[in-house]
Amino acid sequence: MTSSLLTHNTPRSKQQFEGERPLSVACFHDFSGHGAAGLNVALPVLSAYGLRVSALPGALLSTQTDGFGSYVFRDQTEFFAQGLAHWQSLDLRFDWMYSGFLGSAEQMLLLKERSFLDRDDNKTKRCIDPVLGDEGQLYATMGSEEVEAMRLLCRGAYILTPNLTELLCLLGRVGLSDPKELVRAEEELLALSDSLKAETLACMVEDLRTMLDVDLVVLTGVVFGDSLACYLSRSSEHEGQWIAAPRIAVQANETTHMPGTGDLFCSILLAVLARSWPQAAEKAVEQAMRVVSESMQVSLALGLSPAEGPCFQSLLATKIGS
Repeated sequence: MTSSLLTHNTPRSKQQFEGERPLSVACFHDFSGHGAAGLNVALPVLSAYGLRVSALPGALLSTQTDGFGSYVFRDQTEFFAQGLAHWQSLDLRFDWMYSGFLGSAEQMLLLKERSFLDRDDNKTKRCIDPVLGDEGQLYATMGSEEVEAMRLLCRGAYILTPNLTELLCLLGRVGLSDPKELVRAEEELLALSDSLKAETLACMVEDLRTMLDVDLVVLTGVVFGDSLACYLSRSSEHEGQWIAAPRIAVQANETTHMPGTGDLFCSILLAVLARSWPQAAEKAVEQAMRVVSESMQVSLALGLSPAEGPCFQSLLATKIGS
């Protein structure tokens, strides 16, 4: 008796595959042994959307940093530098570069000198999630040196996705020597009326885009009453725009915070834009917001702890037709 597990179609010629080369992405992020964050999110999302992904971790963690109490953290700067040098010796080239959490200022500066990642005569397009802090506080591994290095890395990027804390840091309008200054600055902005807040933040985003010469800046996660909004600023358009979605409370105290949602948002945003750049920015933001929202709702419906991060796997299964 014979059986066949695979259907063997007639092999296609090389010419029939022309135009089907998947876009390539070099992904630089942290890797957590547990929790939907960093590379645990970026690798499956980008792959499910048809991108070919290579990755170097800037840090190794036992869990993601929010919600599990203590965690084990290992900076990977030495490995990171050696890995980049090895890639350079192999003459690897990429269509896009995506960076998220980086373990040190040195890693940020190494990526700034990333010309070897360019594909042929077209420079690698850079999508940067400038992970520095959230809710008015810098993360434990971040300080003024990392903020300055991140500012240098962001200059000339194609896509930049700061939250409000990171927007304030990158603009350099708030002193970082006293942690209370950053908290106070963010609280004052959030306390403004919705109309004044929208106008003020729009101006700040436009200033950042101009200052760093970025093509598209997406300010993420701004609260307006029962909505959570993003602001898009594009170099090709005179005015930006706000896109809003309903807030999802993940705990009894009505917080909307769930670790890993920023990584999921940026991964979806890049996955959509990589194949349609520079068009479809609004569509990409809307799709990213929808996937994040649906993933959070799945997590809540399953009774998972917010610390586990967004449960996006079933949505990817639908994406690839499983």
